[in-house]
Amino acid sequence: MAWSLESSGDKHKSKVIAGSDLCRKALWQLVFTIIEPKQLRLSDHIVHELGELLNTEKAAGRPVKLVRMKNCSQAARFG
Repeated sequence: MAWSLESSGDKHKSKVIAGSDLCRKALWQLVFTIIEPKQLRLSDHIVHELGELLNTEKAAGRPVKLVRMKNCSQAARFG
C-alpha cells in the first residue's frame, strides 16, 4: 500500500504500483466491508482500533480516499 514515485525530468507522478494487486484488493475489501460500516465491526481489538482511527481521521476532515489508504496500510502492519 505504499506510494511509488515515478519521475522523468519535469514531471513527477505518484502511483500505487508496488506490491500485489490481490493483496491491495483484499485490503480495500476489508476496509469497505468490515472496518468502515460501524454496525458490522467485529469485536476484535484490531478491527476496533482500525475503526477508531478511521472515525477520527474522517472527523478531522481528511480526504476519505487518503484515510482509507492509511487504514489499509495500518491493517497490513497488524497482519
